Amino acid sequence: MSVDPRLQTAREQAQAAVDALYQHRDRFVELHGIDKAAARQQILLDQTKTALAAIDPLLASYKSDATLVFLRGKALNVTETYTKEAEDALAKAVKLAPDMIAAWNELGECYFKKRDLQASHNCFLGALQKQKNKVSLRNLSMLLRQLPGDEAARRKNIAESVAVAKDAVSLDYKDGHSWFVLGNAYLALFFSSMTTAEHIRMAIKAFRQAELDPRELANNPDLHYNRAVIFKYQEDFQAAIAGFEMAAKLEPANKEPLAQVTAIREFVARIADGVEHKGRMKPKRISALVEAAVKASGSNASFRTLDGLKPGINNGVALQGVVVSSVSEPGSTTQAFVCVDGKEQCFCVTVYNMIDGAIKTEDTLVVPEPLLQHVQLPLEAGKTAAYLSVRVDNPVTLVLNNMPLGDAKLAKSQLQCTIKAD
Repeated sequence: MSVDPRLQTAREQAQAAVDALYQHRDRFVELHGIDKAAARQQILLDQTKTALAAIDPLLASYKSDATLVFLRGKALNVTETYTKEAEDALAKAVKLAPDMIAAWNELGECYFKKRDLQASHNCFLGALQKQKNKVSLRNLSMLLRQLPGDEAARRKNIAESVAVAKDAVSLDYKDGHSWFVLGNAYLALFFSSMTTAEHIRMAIKAFRQAELDPRELANNPDLHYNRAVIFKYQEDFQAAIAGFEMAAKLEPANKEPLAQVTAIREFVARIADGVEHKGRMKPKRISALVEAAVKASGSNASFRTLDGLKPGINNGVALQGVVVSSVSEPGSTTQAFVCVDGKEQCFCVTVYNMIDGAIKTEDTLVVPEPLLQHVQLPLEAGKTAAYLSVRVDNPVTLVLNNMPLGDAKLAKSQLQCTIKAD
């Protein structure tokens, strides 16, 4: 069926107006510069008014045209905030044109902003039933990670979100945003179980692919934030701080990235102080505790002291230490313990995914196959925090006071990733 030339022209004009609007959102830094990031929301609102001023007169002549109704709804849906006006327009568009995939995807995003997750889920599934497309797939991946449920259901949904995100990437290997969503899915998978480092490696690989898309690298604060979460977990604190600071520059209204920077510096400084001063425990007490620990463990051929380890994973050996102080990170399941080995050499053991109070001062820890790394971070006033750290992802592997720590001490790690631009 041929389209009225005047209607076709109206659609093209409306599409051009919406395309221009979304360029301001998706290429903001390129168009306005990073210095204008604080004004991003207001600029988008102003550009939305400009787009609507172009669309509304056209829609007045063709009130029941699904394409024009959809484009108006898409313009209203450009920001991260839910609006009823956008929902009404998009809902009308899918009623007028039930096979319009883009309208279903946009309505699903609108429902997600409203936190009507079931309605959002139905939109994306409905669109995929009509045609397999990357937008529906990556939105569904994001949504699956937000669905409520018990632990088993959530883990199943996260695993499914990875598979769905892979499908999105397979449809367009050059789309940086699809790679970003896949990276988030792998990151969620890792933190939901922390059973294998392969998931974190896959997340890093996906984020690196996302960075190859200049638009993602320059304009997506969540790419920098979520990648910084990985660096923080890996105790590459300088890279983590750089990522959080870039996220803050791209989205000044979000205070969380700079709060993370402050928390990292304070956490590392406290650990460094503890290691330097051996937890400020009296030397005689340290010597007595170390002597008792060595005597209790007997002559274990697998035990090594700190100077017998190499950087990285030390297979086939174990590190024994006595806890002389502890440092916790507020609001997370990360706990750090300042320890001394059999030669009274001081180091830090960082434990993830463990309940509070499981390990106490003067306890004896044995870390099988310790992952040793050197932490170094510049602080204020020209100071540098530096210490040797042993990272423990799964506390169940620890031996505490000659007894396995056990599953009862395992905590559920919480993923510290933003989701709004997923």
